[in-house]
Amino acid sequence: APRRWRSCNPPSEGEDATCIYQRFFRDSNDEESYVPEEGIRWLSGRDECEWVGIECDGAGSIRILQVVGQNITGPLPTQVISFPFLQSISLSYNEFSGTLPDYYSKMRHLIQLELQGNRLTGSIPNSYWRTRSLQMMNVQQNLLTGTISSEVGRLTDLKGLHFGRNRIEGTIPTEIGMLTALAFFRANINLLTGTIPTEMGKLSLLEEYWMYQNALNGTIPTEIGTMDSLADLRLNKNRIVGTIPEELYSISTLRIVVLEENTLTGTVSTNVGLLPVLEAFRVARNELTGSLPTELASITSLRALWVQFNNFVGSVPISLCNNVGPGKLEYLNADCGPLSNPAQACDCCHSCCNRDDGVCLLTELADSSNRLL
Repeated sequence: APRRWRSCNPPSEGEDATCIYQRFFRDSNDEESYVPEEGIRWLSGRDECEWVGIECDGAGSIRILQVVGQNITGPLPTQVISFPFLQSISLSYNEFSGTLPDYYSKMRHLIQLELQGNRLTGSIPNSYWRTRSLQMMNVQQNLLTGTISSEVGRLTDLKGLHFGRNRIEGTIPTEIGMLTALAFFRANINLLTGTIPTEMGKLSLLEEYWMYQNALNGTIPTEIGTMDSLADLRLNKNRIVGTIPEELYSISTLRIVVLEENTLTGTVSTNVGLLPVLEAFRVARNELTGSLPTELASITSLRALWVQFNNFVGSVPISLCNNVGPGKLEYLNADCGPLSNPAQACDCCHSCCNRDDGVCLLTELADSSNRLL
C-alpha cells in the first residue's frame, strides 16, 4: 500500500471525508512550518472543488492544484491532464520521483509549475521549452540532469526560471537573452560550465540572478550594467576571472552582491559608493588589490562587508568603522590577523582573518549572530 500523506490523504477504510489539513509554509530563511485547518480529503466522494489544495472557478473548472509538503511518493500524477483549464500546479516539497512528464508541458492554460524539493530525475523534456503560456517554472532541489536547451528562448512570457540545486551541466545558452519578461533566474549549485552570456544584459526586468556554485569561467560581462532592475547578484564559488566591471556600480537597484571564491583581480572601485541601497558586498577569497575605498562608508544601507582573503593593502577606513553597530554595519570581515602584524589593520572588524594560515578569529565586536562562511 502507498505511504500515507502527512494529512488529508485519500480515505482508508473507516475514514470519512473530513480531515485536518496541515498546510505547509516555508519562509525566506527556509524554515518550514505547518498550520492545521479543516479540509476535505482527496478521492472522498465529495466534489473535487472541495478537496484540499484545489481551487475552482465559478464554472466549476479546476484552476489551481496546490498540495505542498505532504510526503507524497511515487511518480507525478497523470490525472491532471483531465483538468484542461488548470493554470497552476504546485506539488513542491513532497517525495515525488521519476521523470518530468511530457504532458504537463502540453497544458495550454498552465501559467505556473512548481515542483521544487522532490526527487525527480532525468532531463527537462524539450517540450517544456515550447510552452506558450508558462510564466513560472520551478524545478529546483531535485536530481535533474542534462542541459538547458537553446529553445529556452521561446519562453517569452517567463518571469521566473528556477532550476538550482540539481545536476544540470553544459553552458547557459545565449538565447536566455530573449526572455525579456524574466525577473528571477536561479541556476545555483549545478554543474554548469562556460561563460556568463553577454546576452544577459538584455534582461532589463531581471531582479535576481543566482549562478553560484557552478564551474563558470571567463569574466563578468560589462553588459551587466544594462540590467537596471537587478537587486540580487550571486556568482560566488565559480572560476570567474578578470576585474569587477565598472558598469556593475551603475546598477542603483543592487542590494546584494556576492562574488566570493572566484579569481577576481583588480580593485574595488570608488564608484561602489553609487550603490545607494546596497546591503551586502561579499568579495572574500579572490585576488583583489588596492585599498578599500572610503566611499563604502557613504552606503548607509550596508549591513555585510566581507573582504577577507584578498590582497588589499592599507587599513580599513575609519569612516567605515563609524558605521559599525547593531542595525548598521553588522558583519565586517577583513584580513586583520594576526593582530601583531595585520595585513590590513582594522579596529572595528567582527572577524579578523590571517592570509598565511587561512584562519579567521571572531573579535570582541562579534556577537552570537555573526555568521561566517
